[in-house]
Amino acid sequence: MNTQDTLPFLRVSGTNYEIGFQIGQHFRDRIKNTLDNLPAFKENKEWDEKNPERLNKVKNISEKYFPQYMEELKGYAEGSGIEFRDIFIHNYKHMPRADNCSTGIFKFERNTLIAHNEDAHPIMGKNAYFLYEELENGTSFFAYSYPGILPGMSFGFNSHGIFFCCNSLPDPAKSVGISRIFLGRNMLEQKTIEDALFAAQRYNPRSGGANYNISSLKTNVAVNLETTGNASYRTDITDRFFHTNHYISEGFSPKNFPIGEGSISKERLEGGLKLLYNVEKNAEGLLRVLSDDSVFVKFRETGNRFQTNGTALVEMKEGEDIDLKFFPATQEKNEYQHFRLSDLI
Repeated sequence: MNTQDTLPFLRVSGTNYEIGFQIGQHFRDRIKNTLDNLPAFKENKEWDEKNPERLNKVKNISEKYFPQYMEELKGYAEGSGIEFRDIFIHNYKHMPRADNCSTGIFKFERNTLIAHNEDAHPIMGKNAYFLYEELENGTSFFAYSYPGILPGMSFGFNSHGIFFCCNSLPDPAKSVGISRIFLGRNMLEQKTIEDALFAAQRYNPRSGGANYNISSLKTNVAVNLETTGNASYRTDITDRFFHTNHYISEGFSPKNFPIGEGSISKERLEGGLKLLYNVEKNAEGLLRVLSDDSVFVKFRETGNRFQTNGTALVEMKEGEDIDLKFFPATQEKNEYQHFRLSDLI
């Protein structure tokens, strides 16, 4: 693989603050480059300057329930030399118009295949990195991470054999509460799939909606969870499954949870589902679905808001290993970065 397309990998350990400081210091240039050039951050900062009460409320709630992650963000800020408020704004992702990422799943009796398109602004993808964090509580995890943002926003797996990936959903309630990034970070520390599901739903209200696709290495269970700011619905996956960025479960009525204005989520869902049931049920078939033009998105197609920056292919081999390949969008499909749980722990 071309080295310029290879994302850096950093292994860190210590207290939450120490971990955050190491990441902030090591990836200082990537974090600064992102905040200097990301339109969404500039918009959110201007919004906060005009109306700081909302973020102050979120900050107080976050300090109450997740003081350890606030310490981690303080480490990010001091390690990178960036104001804490800016780091916190960057980690508060309330997205009323959200249509980032797609996930396809093939479920088998003894293993699960998951392919996930990681969609974001190209500045985010360009400056992303992989982390392996060894926590003081004995849990460690691997995650694709965006610059200056806590791991848990995209995809990752932990030493207990829990994998999840996340797609954004446009919660029309626009609740003010815990950021889904904090919840995703907490999910990466859970020992069982039920604990991970509980972590995603425990706090109420939550800011914005999310779609989690979670699988367990120990039990080979695969679950889809859709959440709003104050509700959630679980769907167990038994065969073939595909999800984009609007509510599709039986628990949420399309009338009450419409697709966001300007979203291309419905078209991607329809294109993905059509392919999903017409390809071989294997890794090559799943990659074909996620790389198809009906699912894979380019910058101009989204009004220059986001693009597919890469695809993760994950195989959960029950009781054996988690095997993850990451294909950068700029590379051919036979070129990838490769990570195994057994090699990391």
